[in-house]
This record gives sequence, structure tokens and C-alpha cells, in this order.
Amino acid sequence: GRTNHYWFDLNRDWLLLQHPESRNRVRNFHRWKPNLLTDHHEMGTDSTFFFQPGVRSRKNPLIPEGNLDLTYRLAEFHAQALDAEGRLYYNEESFDDFYPGKGSTYPDLNGAVGILFEQASSRGHLQESVNGDLSFPFGIKNQFLTSLSSVRGAVADRMAFLQHQSRFFQESIAQADAWDTKAYLVDTDGDAGRLQYLVDNLLRHQVEVHRLGQDLTVGGRSYRAGEAVVVPLRQGQHVLVRSLFEELTEFTDSTFYDVSTWSLPLAFGASFDRVARGQWRPELLGDRVTSSGVEPVAVAPSDAYAYAFRWTDYHAPRALHRLLASGYRARVATEAFRIPVGLGNDRRIESFDRGTIVVPMGIQPSGVDPTVFQAIAEDDGIDVLPFATGYAEQGIDLGSPSLRPVDEPRIALVVGSGVSAYDAGEVWHLLDVRFGIPVSLVESERIARIDLSAYTHVVLPGGFYGRLGDGFADALRSFTRGGGTLIGLESGARWIDSAIRGRSGEADVEVAAPERERTYAGYRTDRAEQLVSGTIVEANLDLTNPIAYGYARADLPVFRTDAALLPPVDNPYEVVARYSEPPRLSGYISAENQERLAGQPAILASRLGAGSVIQILDNPNFRAIWYGPTKLFMNSIFFGPILQSTSAPSTFFE
Repeated sequence: GRTNHYWFDLNRDWLLLQHPESRNRVRNFHRWKPNLLTDHHEMGTDSTFFFQPGVRSRKNPLIPEGNLDLTYRLAEFHAQALDAEGRLYYNEESFDDFYPGKGSTYPDLNGAVGILFEQASSRGHLQESVNGDLSFPFGIKNQFLTSLSSVRGAVADRMAFLQHQSRFFQESIAQADAWDTKAYLVDTDGDAGRLQYLVDNLLRHQVEVHRLGQDLTVGGRSYRAGEAVVVPLRQGQHVLVRSLFEELTEFTDSTFYDVSTWSLPLAFGASFDRVARGQWRPELLGDRVTSSGVEPVAVAPSDAYAYAFRWTDYHAPRALHRLLASGYRARVATEAFRIPVGLGNDRRIESFDRGTIVVPMGIQPSGVDPTVFQAIAEDDGIDVLPFATGYAEQGIDLGSPSLRPVDEPRIALVVGSGVSAYDAGEVWHLLDVRFGIPVSLVESERIARIDLSAYTHVVLPGGFYGRLGDGFADALRSFTRGGGTLIGLESGARWIDSAIRGRSGEADVEVAAPERERTYAGYRTDRAEQLVSGTIVEANLDLTNPIAYGYARADLPVFRTDAALLPPVDNPYEVVARYSEPPRLSGYISAENQERLAGQPAILASRLGAGSVIQILDNPNFRAIWYGPTKLFMNSIFFGPILQSTSAPSTFFE
């Protein structure tokens, strides 16, 4: 009952708004503008009952103190109601108000007060617990009692709640006037798809967004009028905008109930900068953006020698799949070229990078769907360009072996026993909803018993694959050696090393931990300091590798949820990306983990027999909001099969 159709935890989607349930919920939140929102959940059976406030040191620093004062006042009403029934309860422990993407915290950054309730769960009708038999009606009554105490407290402090909301938005404007940053500039390197989704998220949060009215250079980066967007800070949603855009690097606590950072532009792999008071001028605010749709482009003429589109747009994989599913034969350029674009007298020379998709018309089978280019132009906003010749001005010609065939993928996504449903759901949602690519959900325990030759790809999300036995590993090894593409994400990537590649261990990184007195009571805090609980780090891509095609810049923000590393590799040509030195962009990470991570492989891609293995250590699809790394995963799908075999430099003279 906790997750939706695609196995997402919707109580983490208030800020991200990737699902219709969340979008409708937030739409009604802003229509109603509540003063109080209560968020009712369950926790482990041996617990009691929790109500906020939570751990004070973990409060989001953007939440005003008045919010916490009202939370304490409500807590007195909850305590009275539960005392009268002799119920056990606690607060100010184990839960926090840090990540604003939860139902109990999102209201706090929108002028309301959010309250979390957690009830020990009977997990059914009746269950034994350390506090005695716990029944379903008992748990329901606790939630009911605190629902009533919430209403009583809100009514008793009616004027305080009303004044808090009014003061919140008034002070938002005052804070914006006092703050040196006047706006944020955002650009996605010409990728209209990513910009569309980013703007859509902001608009759903009632955030004011404008097209950039004049060209501006900030911090050495140039932003062009009409292409970049500008988000002014002087608006009612000032606090939420700061929360969405700020990079967090300083913390008062090293323990987090959820992630430690959620920077929206970093998630989208966008270029962004602050506009300081000295550079600000009203003319930078161009037309206000009120909707976020794909801008359709002109349809290419129907009598070209070949058609092509660049791989830089977010929707390019969807466009390619439309072509392949319609029966077209497509090629991907593995080298750059310059060629005349256009037909008749309307010709110009343009450059095309690796990853460009080329559709030569002379090799197409009869009966292919001629309307597919129309759909690509209208639905995906992809500019399909016509070529009158296959003869390039520079670089490869269109008959070159460096234009590799791309086949329609048939994907098996491993789910079930040993697999994280959250991680599997993110892959399923991405392929099904974003790109319209069919995917088969195959139970992990059936992998050893079915004919995997029906598939071209097998995807291993995060999970615990060691418990699935030798038959599972043998089946995937045979599948890959026989020509299949095996993609492992997070712990799936690490499992591949030992079970499929025969490598073991982690990178041998010597890091000296600071010596200090350790106490038994301090164990949990010391352990938490070394956890990586939702941190944004930077990876540097090898842009010549097919898994990195379509990226304009080598530096890419990725999302880390643990401290694990891949084993060392002798062959540098297998390394698609390494972590920067230092790696942290936003979020909490200890100095020791910073040092361990720096320079280590983030993505590996190699051949195994007739097939390919791609290992992506971080989750490129985290909570469906990480649009920036999406192309890494989609490249693994479409371009994984074209990887060429390489060997370490030490073998060159053997």
C-alpha cells in the first residue's frame, strides 16, 4: 500500500513531482494554502507512537523558528490526548524536518506547519511486540486521537497560525530584498527537453519563471536571451526557490532521515549561476513562462538521401525508439563529421558529434511508417535534418563503418527477490513513461529457468544478488557471452564484478581516519559520519565513449547513496567516468569519504565474450528526478551493444 504503480514512495515526491498522484496533491495544497497539514505514517512494531518536533539539530535551516514554536504548542495537545488514554509516545528523536520533499516538511517551506505522526504497526490485525499485543484498532485509535488533538490545537491557536502564514510570505519578500542574490540563471546547453521538465517542476510549485531578457555572462559562463531562464528571488516562493537551488556543504548534524541535498539544477545537469545585486537589472526578466511544453519543429522534407538528428536532446532516445519500432534502420556515428544540410539551394555546412543518429533512406525496407518523422518533430521537438549527399566535407562519410547499426532493444528488468523495488521501479518508470520503450519485468528466481535469448538487454537494479545462487550468475554470464548487454546499477554494478567478471574487492584507497576518543554512546554518531546518505558528487566523463554520447560537458553531477566503490581495473579504456578530486558538489560527505572517492571509477563499460557489460555505480534514475544522468542509462541501452573490445596498455607489446 505504500508505493504507487511504479513502486515509488510518494512521500518522497512532494518536491520532485514526478507522478500524477503527487502533482494533484500539490495542486490542491496550493489551491487550499492550509495552515496545518498532518502526515500519518507507520513504523516498526516494537516502537510506540511519535509526533513532532523531531531532532532539533536536523531542522532545515530555511524553516522559520515560528514554525517550530507552533509545533511545540501542538505537541502539548497531542500529549494531553494520549496521556488521557495511557498511550506511550515520544518526540524529538529519530525523525527530522530536513528534506522538504516529505509530506511533513514541504508545508514548512510554504507558510504552513507540517506534523509527522508515526504509529507502531501491527502489520495486520494483531502482532506481538515488546509492549504487548499490538492490534490494528489500537494503532488506528492513536492516529484518530492525534487528528482530533491537531484540530483542537489549531483552533486554540487560530490567530497564531494565521499570523505565521501571513508573516512567512511577508518576510520572504523582505529576505529577498536583503539577500545579495537576486535571481538564478539556468541553462541546459541547448537541451530543450531537460529545460522543459525543469521549468515544469518549478511552475507546479507556483514558482515565478521568466525567459532571460538580455544576454548575460556570469562567472565566465554566457547565458543567451530567450534560451536560458531566470528565476527571480523577489517572489512569494523565495524560501522554496532557495531550497531548490542552494548547494549545501555545511551541516550542524551528520545524521539524516533522508537525503542530505536535493539541488534541482544539479539533478538536471544544468548550468546555473547566481545573479548578484551588482549585476541585476529589471531588463533581465523577459517574458514570464506560464507553460512548459515541447516546442514542435519543422518536419524534414521527404526526399532526402538521409536524415539525421543529434543525440544531445533529452528526448532523442524516444525519437530513436520510434524509428526502430516503426521498422527503420538507423546508424549511430562513432566519429564526428561535417556535411551539407538541407536540400536544393537551401544548404549549409553543419558539424555533427559522436552519437548523432543517421537514417540513410537507401537501405530502408519497404512499407516503413512515413509519419514517424512527423511524430518526432511534434511530440519530441527533435529537429530531424535532411542530407542531400552522403559525402562529408570533413570526417566520416555516411557509408563509413564508423556509423554503427543500432537495433531495437528487447529489455528484461530483473525484479522480485533480492531486488530493490524502489530501484527497479525507477527503471520501469523511465522506460515506460518517459521513453515509451517496452520492458519485461522478470522475477529474479526465474532467470536461471527461462530462455534469455529472447532479450537483448538484462538490467540489474540495486539489490542483494549474492543470495540468488550460482544458477542466476551462470545464466547471466552465458547471456552476456552470447551477445547480450548486461547493465548493473549501484549494488548490481558491484555484484557483476565478482559474479560475472571474476574480480573482487574495492579500490585500495588508504585513508587515515582522525584519531579521537571513542565512546560506546557515540557509536551511532561516529558510524553516521561515514555514511553517504544522498550526496551530489561530480563525475568526469570520457566523451568519446558511446556510454557518454550526447553530453556537451565532461563534468556531470551524479547522486550517491552509499560509500561503496568499484574494484580497481587495469584497463583505462573501460572507464567511462571517474569521480572528480574533490568530488562533493552538494550534501554531506565526510572528509574520509571525500578522499576515498576522489579519482575512482564511477562507470565501467567493457566487452565480455560477444556481449557487453555496463556498470554504473550510482543510480542514474534516482526518484525519477535525475534527468542529467538519464542519458548514461539510455546510452547503455542503445549503444552498449556497439562497444568495442579493448585491452590494457600493458598488453600492447605482448
